[in-house]
Amino acid sequence: MAGIFKRAKDKISKRLWPKAQKKRVLFYSAQAKEFARQNRGALLEARILLRENIMRIRNGETVSNKKGNISIAKAATGSEKGKRNFLTAKVSINEKALFLKVVDHQAANEIMDASMKAEKILRESGYKIDGINVRQIKPHIIYEDWMKKMTFVVTEFFEKNDVIQVHDMKGTIIKRKIKKVLERLWRKTDRNLEEPLDISEKNSFYDAKTRTILLYDFF
Repeated sequence: MAGIFKRAKDKISKRLWPKAQKKRVLFYSAQAKEFARQNRGALLEARILLRENIMRIRNGETVSNKKGNISIAKAATGSEKGKRNFLTAKVSINEKALFLKVVDHQAANEIMDASMKAEKILRESGYKIDGINVRQIKPHIIYEDWMKKMTFVVTEFFEKNDVIQVHDMKGTIIKRKIKKVLERLWRKTDRNLEEPLDISEKNSFYDAKTRTILLYDFF
């Protein structure tokens, strides 16, 4: 895990975030770094587009750059968006879809720490509980805007026809089984951590094709 996520201190971070924005803490994955190399300047352009239009996006407008290869629209795969949610959006860059979540008053290092703790517990469980695969949707980019007291988390975007939020599932046998798995995981974090991670049916998806529970938002 430590090799995948890094504190931004090298040239890639300077390209993504200008010196005028030094007060941001940035984490990025190896995949995000490679994406930045293949789409030079696109992440910075998307960030500026978001910053200048965040309220328009929050009100339901879709915004795009002049070239039309970057667009941002308010979106969510599930009905439950979280109590600290300010905005969830789909960011499309050169046909690559990313999920963006903007939260209030949550430090980037706290979000990263929760993700690392969750990964450790899942790894110790063999990524499978009661015959169901369990993974987390790992963050690709996390940065915070201290002036606005907001943190921005970028992950993969999942379409509604690919996964379903467990909260939105009907009362089937598989949903009851998934809820038991989530309860077991929550109890495990409660026993092993100072504060349990926020693991629940509202913070998870289910991929029926691969029989996999996808966890996210441990804060």
